[in-house]
Amino acid sequence: MELSTIALILLATLAVYSVVNEFVTEYRNLNYILIIWKRFRFGMLFESIGLLIAVIAIVAVLSITMPFLKIGWMNLFTESGGNLISAPVSAGSHSSVTFVRFLPPLFFSALIIVVPFLAKAEEKIFRYGHE
Repeated sequence: MELSTIALILLATLAVYSVVNEFVTEYRNLNYILIIWKRFRFGMLFESIGLLIAVIAIVAVLSITMPFLKIGWMNLFTESGGNLISAPVSAGSHSSVTFVRFLPPLFFSALIIVVPFLAKAEEKIFRYGHE
């Protein structure tokens, strides 16, 4: 097994662990997830999709006009580089190792559940000390 494959397995496992750990930590507050998802409306879905399309378009234009933006330390582990959390997981879906192929569905399933807790933690971190 290559060193990059081993590193990819470790990064994918770390990504899944970080999401599962948040789920286990906040297990007693699962009703919070229901409260947040009940507030979600279809209008918000369309707004999110529109924002996502705009971000993807901007990233595509920037990556075409400024190719040096594609270079990062994640290129050591995956050919396409990318985000530390999602790149190993998405690259793992094409892996020849069976264990790694099961990580992407597990990761994204857990991520959907944990997103409200991650947003709450982000708000605490960035608004600490501010009114």
